[in-house]
Amino acid sequence: MSLVKVDGKDTMESIRTDFNPERTYTFFMESNWTDWADVKYIVDEQGQLLPDPSNPMPWDEDQIGVFDSAVCDVVELLLKGSRVLCVCRGGKNRSAYLAHVAVQRALLRQGGLTEELRAALQATVEHLKSHLPVDEMLRGAIGALVSNKLARLPAAGSRPKRARH
Repeated sequence: MSLVKVDGKDTMESIRTDFNPERTYTFFMESNWTDWADVKYIVDEQGQLLPDPSNPMPWDEDQIGVFDSAVCDVVELLLKGSRVLCVCRGGKNRSAYLAHVAVQRALLRQGGLTEELRAALQATVEHLKSHLPVDEMLRGAIGALVSNKLARLPAAGSRPKRARH
């Protein structure tokens, strides 16, 4: 069974019911989510939700730091065997990026992984193969954040626009 699921805002409620995560990390806010104690909003120091870095404005150092902090939180939950739901507007970039980096980083932890937890994390990796970020720059940046290197995302305008669905 996968320890992490990735979703968009439109189907989040049904996934939450079926998956029953211990924590939900989201880049998007809906007013009816404020009653859910397990929801953690990924926000910067000004309280702004992190935008999609595949838009023309890439994340700056502070935003990358906020993202990396969320990754660390998710890793700690995964190492306890907790289920985590990652949500963004479409479930195609930020949430998928968070899930991939956190699971890969959890697998890199030396020691402390039981065979059962390692198997669950490996199953999660397999599950997430069908949920890679749509944006090719995010897919390429997964490795840098897995290895704890805060890679700067390409400057605005330096990557092709992605198709909107």
